[in-house]
Amino acid sequence: MDLYNLSICLCCIIIILDTSIEEFMTIDNIPEAIKTVPEIKDIIEDVIEEIKEIIQEIKEIEKINLMSWMKQSRSLLDSVYNFQDGFIDQNYVDRNTIVIEKQILIAGLRLASVLRETFKN
Repeated sequence: MDLYNLSICLCCIIIILDTSIEEFMTIDNIPEAIKTVPEIKDIIEDVIEEIKEIIQEIKEIEKINLMSWMKQSRSLLDSVYNFQDGFIDQNYVDRNTIVIEKQILIAGLRLASVLRETFKN
């Protein structure tokens, strides 16, 4: 699992547990033995900062705004629907796999937001 996917998983866990990133994971909660290795401490701090940024991105995605959602999806039309003669080849699949996976993730976050809002009481 790469760092991006790991970060997304951690963010989802934090959101599900309804806790803050500060409560879930801070450099203060890292064992002292690990913090004595400067390279590891720097990596941990970088990952924590990256996860904080991803959490902010997720919060933006979850805001229920249908026009914004539509505009974001439509902004991908030129690249995603750029294939020859109605034929999808392996280059097209390779080029767009990341976009497709990200859009599926975004759709899941948006659906969760709508369901949370619908059933909050």
